[in-house]
Amino acid sequence: MTSSRIALSLCAGLVGMLPVAAHAAVGQWSPIGPDGGRVITVVHDPVTVTTSYAWTGAGLYKTIDGGDNWTILGPGMFLREPAISAANPSVLYAVGGIFGIATLDGVYKSVDGGATWTRVFATIPYSSGVESLAVDSTNPSIVYAATNNDGLYKTIDGGGTWAHSDTGITDDGYLGGGPSFRHLVIDPLTPTTLFASVYGSVGIYKTTNAGATWAPSNTGLPATTGNGGGHLAIDPQTPSTLYVFRGSLYKSTNGGASWAAPPNAGYPAAPVWTFAIDPATPSVLYVSQGYGASAGLYRSADGADSWSPTGCLGFITQSVAVRTDGGIFVAADNSISFPLQGGVYRSTDGAASCALASHGISAFRVEALAAAGTLYMGDGEVGAYRSTDGGVTWSNAHGGLNGIETIVHDLAVDPATPSTVYQTSGNGLNDRVWKSIDAGDSWTSVRGPFPFYESLAIDPTDPDRVLLGIGGFMIPEPPISSPAAVERTIDGGGTWTRHDIYGVHVGALAVAPSDPSIVYAGNDSQVLRSVDGGATFPFGGIGIPFGQPVIGLAVDSSDPSIAYALAIALHAPNPAGVFKSVDAGATWVPQNVGIEGLYSAAIALDPASPSTLYLATYSDGVFVTTDGAATWSPVNDGLAAPFTRSITVDPTIPGRVYVGTASSSVFVRDFPPPCPPGSDGDPCFDGDICTLNDVCVSGTCQGTVPACGDGVVAGCEACDDGAANGTPASCCTAGCQLVTAGTACTDDGDLCSNDRCDGAGVCTHPTSPDPLCITPTTRGATLKIIDKTGTGTDRVTFKWAKGPAVAKPAFGAPNGATAYALCIYDRTPGGDVMAYRGRPLPPCTTSPCWTDVPTGWKFKSPGGPDGITNVVLKSGVAGRAKLQVKGKGAPLVLGPLPYTKSPSVVAEVRTSDGACWGATFSSALKNTSERFTARSD
Repeated sequence: MTSSRIALSLCAGLVGMLPVAAHAAVGQWSPIGPDGGRVITVVHDPVTVTTSYAWTGAGLYKTIDGGDNWTILGPGMFLREPAISAANPSVLYAVGGIFGIATLDGVYKSVDGGATWTRVFATIPYSSGVESLAVDSTNPSIVYAATNNDGLYKTIDGGGTWAHSDTGITDDGYLGGGPSFRHLVIDPLTPTTLFASVYGSVGIYKTTNAGATWAPSNTGLPATTGNGGGHLAIDPQTPSTLYVFRGSLYKSTNGGASWAAPPNAGYPAAPVWTFAIDPATPSVLYVSQGYGASAGLYRSADGADSWSPTGCLGFITQSVAVRTDGGIFVAADNSISFPLQGGVYRSTDGAASCALASHGISAFRVEALAAAGTLYMGDGEVGAYRSTDGGVTWSNAHGGLNGIETIVHDLAVDPATPSTVYQTSGNGLNDRVWKSIDAGDSWTSVRGPFPFYESLAIDPTDPDRVLLGIGGFMIPEPPISSPAAVERTIDGGGTWTRHDIYGVHVGALAVAPSDPSIVYAGNDSQVLRSVDGGATFPFGGIGIPFGQPVIGLAVDSSDPSIAYALAIALHAPNPAGVFKSVDAGATWVPQNVGIEGLYSAAIALDPASPSTLYLATYSDGVFVTTDGAATWSPVNDGLAAPFTRSITVDPTIPGRVYVGTASSSVFVRDFPPPCPPGSDGDPCFDGDICTLNDVCVSGTCQGTVPACGDGVVAGCEACDDGAANGTPASCCTAGCQLVTAGTACTDDGDLCSNDRCDGAGVCTHPTSPDPLCITPTTRGATLKIIDKTGTGTDRVTFKWAKGPAVAKPAFGAPNGATAYALCIYDRTPGGDVMAYRGRPLPPCTTSPCWTDVPTGWKFKSPGGPDGITNVVLKSGVAGRAKLQVKGKGAPLVLGPLPYTKSPSVVAEVRTSDGACWGATFSSALKNTSERFTARSD
């Protein structure tokens, strides 16, 4: 077992033999595929027909040979929405960034065809996402950027400066803030004319003066809401002819003065996402139909009078692009609903047929890995794949499985006979255990369907003995849950016996290689131990804090009393990460030097060197320890992106490690093998080019970076704060590397600020909402404020309900050390304004302020320095937990009203323990100088 699941997503596909020209290398990671995955958009070079760009889940790729081979551009920058200058195709613009890494957000520019990139607009956050870019067809320095909640920007100096250029466009209110755009097109013959589609009911806008002013262009279009603006296309030869999708396809032949629905005979059912015009024959159109039985590409040869299906069907078509020579590229997504995988499909016969052309593109989400000579990869949408040559070629390994059966959760392979493999898969409510004895060519269900099959482990000495971890919960109405249990088969899945254990889920299982009668199982906050091969689990250890689910386990290959557990932090400030036991699981001790505060996904132990372990983290790449987890160091050279999900060590190839990523498929790296017996003191290479004086110590190659910790940046160091390295007082790790932007740092004592490293080594304390705050369902919270300065009748009431389940311990100790704050923010583009901060802990002279009740806590006071009079903290299952804070009187300092709501007002209840419950209010029922009343988004 290499990973486990605590959340579910739906989506699937297939792969044939997919060659990948990549090989493992000592000292760095190499991508090995498989080819394909999620592709969203393809854009063609307007001059060179063999050059195209593809935006994928892993970033931006380029081909210069017509789609035969693709190469990633700006790895790790997550470039998207490419726009090419027709006047100079070497000049490109793209949007960069990904949620959670603010240092990447913005618009990027390349002047060398994508070889190098410079950020030219850094003020657009990922949350305001640029939806569409358009470059002036005659001047590559004039660019328009349409955002999804901050209006339209324009630059006339190649990105040096930007300014709003959306006068006349109505704020649709769809997402709050400024106008929210869907698409933007520019007249290729008269580039001062542009058309923009806007979300909501406001529709299409047109400018004829390069964006100085805009006017509606909706005559003949139906009123609609949501994403009604729709995708636009403009005839490259006759720009007065345009098409827009607005519930159905509409056409204008007079430059947007009026629109009408063409006959559209045979037009496919919704959703139709994008369409394209053949630049050589503009009467030929293509539309991409996204879902349903008829998904694929459709063609019209008569300007949308009639439509017919093409030979490119059977996959989710995200978008379509037509080259000047008539060649067609289709961007396809992965889906559990279709037999064909995602990737780029190419047609050279007018879409009579399509074939994959994705060599080099690799954009799978790898949830599980298992290796024993043969490597198996489990995608979270489209099933399993295998490679028998270390990733040089790949084959489909989900033979006969379809739909939710291809949502892989975990994999386990027989180390002696790698053609025997087990997997858990399903949508959480209908999971199964599958067995294959032919390396995935066919599968047999050996257990299920049943809710929440999570983890697998196989006895390395007896492949017929397999253990299954069960348990979990989902939050529909009513909530669905399954108690934690371990099931065991000793006949290869023919029969199973069940052992119920404490907790909600079993997120990890591990069999001791040196003594298979010893089995470890990780549940919500504990590791249990079996001494009878998993028949019973009577022994539970201590040391892992309550509420920290165990999602990974590894057992020393020679000593079954030494084990490692990987836990995730659901309740700060309890420690999470790696825990180690040296007493057969009786006690567990944190082992997180070098990985403090990181959110980890999977752990793997090198069986040939049991003091060497590898850790995959969700946003910081891979870490290694060679001293039994005493210290950890990053090993990310060559890794295109730091978002990893699974990791495994191949026991048949010394030092061979595979890591699965969240959007860039699989990478491989060969670490130096262990030092041979009797070689202590001999020079070696530890696989890290940044270390010095590498020598064999106790059978492992160890190097040192002598400068780290002396307070001076040197060698491969990115920072050095001396003794503070690796502590919350520093934004530098114990290995002298910058921590990821957003990592918690020293608390400034203000519960309404966020103490976060900025990615450049500085601990900042912005007064802004907590992005990790627990939010309710739509319209589940209310905020009421009355501000009549000087009258003593001020009021504030914040109610939070209809959210996820909340346990009473999550509220902390109200009558003890836990402090609380009500924080209200008036969010603005220039910075969040602190509208109110209050701590509901005024002095109580006659009776305790807090009352302990069975479901939570209640606070009541006549009022204190902050004006808070009532607090209710009520635990409950999903939809039943509630929080309420009330205040009144002159001590309240509220305002200034009215709030700007630009883009929103946010209210949060925060605790000194790190818990947070909040809601966003993008619109208000009333917002005046004396009153604000709103229901949450």
